[in-house]
Amino acid sequence: MKLTIQDISKQYKDKWAISHFSAELNNGVYGLLGPNGAGKTTLMRMLADILQPTAGNILLDGEDIRTMGDGYRDLLGYLPQHCGFYKQFTAHRFLMYIASLKGQEKKYALAKVDEMLHLVGLADHANRKIKSFSGGMRRRLGIAQALLNDPKVLILDEPTAGLDPKERIRFRNILSELSGDRIVLLSTHIVSDIEYVAKEVLLMNEGQLLKQDRLVTLLEQLKGMVWKAMIDESQLSSLKRHYKVGNILRQPSGIEVRILSKEQPLPSARTETPGLEDLYLYYFNEELAE
Repeated sequence: MKLTIQDISKQYKDKWAISHFSAELNNGVYGLLGPNGAGKTTLMRMLADILQPTAGNILLDGEDIRTMGDGYRDLLGYLPQHCGFYKQFTAHRFLMYIASLKGQEKKYALAKVDEMLHLVGLADHANRKIKSFSGGMRRRLGIAQALLNDPKVLILDEPTAGLDPKERIRFRNILSELSGDRIVLLSTHIVSDIEYVAKEVLLMNEGQLLKQDRLVTLLEQLKGMVWKAMIDESQLSSLKRHYKVGNILRQPSGIEVRILSKEQPLPSARTETPGLEDLYLYYFNEELAE
């Protein structure tokens, strides 16, 4: 299966939220990285056929998703950044309601809802009202509804927001198991969500695609540009003015800093292996969320 994003743009009044964005996605997990305001959510809403591009086309196996209509939506699973719930519903009733909207027969839906509740760890809370759920539990319920129709194209906008580390690991494992025969696009600010599961990373800023490649290939360009050094408090302000400084860790013997620089920033600095945080800092000049 192949999803082709063909030179799409999206205009809101006098602002271009997406500008000439092109990419090609095959089966596997793709991580979408970019700062706030980069256009990630707008892009995902177009891929979910909620927004129409001002220009350009989105094709699934060569067919425009607009002409596919319900045929495309039957293959689609979508988790928006802010997922709405009927808070008086129980988790089971909510998923049954979503299953009915997706046109699933009751017998099949009952089995699928139970399967999804177990998958996201909510089986023991199936008959609790959603209004009593924590933020993390609601996020897991949102993930369950996106997977109900066994989608071949899965669009996930900040799916792990509100999940604790154990839940994020569970979610990453679910994605890895699912990704063999479907396209998964995952937008997140959590480094490990992408670092361990993404086949490729798409770097996006100001509505445009900056790079699309395997993470190891993207990190190769930073080889020899990531440094670690111990400094005194008096050196920190000057260092931050002249270099991109990532991690700052106060130790008993001084301050340990991680620096991005093409040249050795300090005589005591030693090169480090680049990571995704360094890549993010390099392209967007801001740190990723932990």
